[in-house]
Amino acid sequence: MLTPLVFALVCLLPGLPLALLLARHRPGRTHVGLLIVEGLLLGLAWYLLVGLVLAHRQDLGVTEILLPTLVLDVVALGLLVVGPARRWTGVIDRTRPGLLAGVVAVAFVVGAALRTKPAYFLYDIGDFGEYVNRGNVLADGGQFTQWFTQGFSVLLALSHVALGAAHEVDVMGFLGLLIMAVALAIATRLGASPLARVVLAVVFAIGVVPVWFSNFPASETPYALMGLALVLFLVTAVQTRHVPTAVVGGVVFAFLLMLLRGNAVLLLPVLVAVLLVSAPFVGRQAFRVLAAFTASATAGLYIGFVYNARYNHPYFIDFQMPQFLPDQVWHKFADVGHLTPALWKGAVLAVVMAALFAAAHLVNRWVNARGDDPWVRRARAAVLPVAFMLGVLALVWPLDAGGLLEGLGHYDGAVQALIVIGVVGAFIAFAGRLDDHVRIAIVFLALVAEAFALLHAYRFDAPRYAPYFLYWDRYLWSDFFPAAMILAALGIGVIESGWRRVGVGRLGTGAVVAVVAVGGVASLWSAGAVARQHRFMGDAYGTLEQVSALTAGMPVVYSGILPEDVPKAMHHPNTYRMFAQPLAETFGRKVYGIDQLSPTGADPRPTMAKLVEGMRTEGLTKVAFVEVVTPNRMPLASAALPSALSVRTLGTVSISVPMLDRPKWRQPTAWRIANFRLAVREVVLR
Repeated sequence: MLTPLVFALVCLLPGLPLALLLARHRPGRTHVGLLIVEGLLLGLAWYLLVGLVLAHRQDLGVTEILLPTLVLDVVALGLLVVGPARRWTGVIDRTRPGLLAGVVAVAFVVGAALRTKPAYFLYDIGDFGEYVNRGNVLADGGQFTQWFTQGFSVLLALSHVALGAAHEVDVMGFLGLLIMAVALAIATRLGASPLARVVLAVVFAIGVVPVWFSNFPASETPYALMGLALVLFLVTAVQTRHVPTAVVGGVVFAFLLMLLRGNAVLLLPVLVAVLLVSAPFVGRQAFRVLAAFTASATAGLYIGFVYNARYNHPYFIDFQMPQFLPDQVWHKFADVGHLTPALWKGAVLAVVMAALFAAAHLVNRWVNARGDDPWVRRARAAVLPVAFMLGVLALVWPLDAGGLLEGLGHYDGAVQALIVIGVVGAFIAFAGRLDDHVRIAIVFLALVAEAFALLHAYRFDAPRYAPYFLYWDRYLWSDFFPAAMILAALGIGVIESGWRRVGVGRLGTGAVVAVVAVGGVASLWSAGAVARQHRFMGDAYGTLEQVSALTAGMPVVYSGILPEDVPKAMHHPNTYRMFAQPLAETFGRKVYGIDQLSPTGADPRPTMAKLVEGMRTEGLTKVAFVEVVTPNRMPLASAALPSALSVRTLGTVSISVPMLDRPKWRQPTAWRIANFRLAVREVVLR
């Protein structure tokens, strides 16, 4: 449970001075809790950016990371000392914590306890195994892969450097708790009531979706965090009328979003929509901050797009973009990784964005010149619900939205109720008198939630089997779930206002709150009961570490099994990727597989005669021969020994792999255990 605290302290080392620099130049005071959250986000962003540079240089180490960090601290502290004279009492709000802080602290402790055993997806049988193993490769000075986007692997590599290879995935629990902290910080900035913030804390602490994705190494979790960071810096900038906060938040976190997942390209039209929808209903100063944020975030997204097109073209451009963009748009940007096309396409994008900004500016100026006319109030009450419903009718109605309904159906009843409260409450609140930063936040969160729910409906038009629990739900988790829950916090405020007008006494109110609280917590807790029964994939690192230790530094020759012998729980046809590939990538072993002993991605079963031939060809006199002996209906390769070989059994390793899948909609799910036994033998060529 102390691991998140270690990551927090490490992130605050560079992040807190940067947060203080921003806060010192902002009007008004920043509560110390909000300042810490900003520091954690800026610190994490700093390490990701530094880690990216160092990983490209194949020089990712503790010293290499700390040296630029300490230089940053010296520079930042120097600026804080010699900067504009302003008393620190006017910068930091140190209001004493009350009962709310105690309840939230308990939620954090419970949330941390549920995040102590993240799944070490070491068996390379899916995208997640690729991320995990590539993170270990990067930490050990290896090269980038040209396939997946690189941000998540860099983050895992940083965790490896900080805590060691055995704890590479421990960063997931920290990310989950930081998501909870940022969501609460946004709700606080938006003026959510204490009750609403408690509800938010409980949902993120024990809800099955936040807990699962705090323990499952999916890139959607850091993506969700960076998306919330984008919202927090926007809200803070508009509330304090501070353009530098908007610029820093927009450029940094939009770039990191693109570095983590390809679907960040869809944030661009959402950002433009937020600007256009908000323009008629916010003040001149708020609009200027929003425009600066939108321009900065657009620049960050574009830089990230060019980076991904340059370094991950096969995955990002050839594979991902056709799934997100219409063919006509995709072909316009397909070669954006080359410098010359990127320049003119960037210029075209800049011109289009400038025209949209100018139009929004004229609308904002014209409306503000006329004051708070009745028609403005009526339009304000209608525009967001109308925009939301038009989007639903235009995009969901022609599609079979079964996949979206399935995803929403996986949420427990308490979360489903909060989603409804959030949507209805946001529309009601938007129709009234709101501060500009709250109005912009509602537009942003509502449009993000809608846009990515519709993307889910487009990509997954029907319920389908999932090889891992909540597998398809990760696309809704990253953008929809956090936005919907923050809107729910605002919706609870609307309900509280209406409840006070009813005039129910304190005793009645307390009784209702108690009943709803007990029911809601019970619903949240029971929904995650299945996921808590086992640790997904068990002790993957520990078991393969035993295999690596038994091979004692020798070259490894691997022998697999027939695809039909692989336990169905593994959802993968060969055992080479389960065991041999992690030995090569995470443990740095030289692994051979096919008859000629060349490295392979197949599932080899070399005979002893072929082993002799291969060892002679490769000039090997001694190897560690690793066989999957159970389950295996094929005769063991070591059954008939050529006279040229001397074989000695070094030991066996029993591997138990708990797996949790997700059958089709509304079918029961349960754990299945895949059991293997590996034999390690020392083979000497006489």
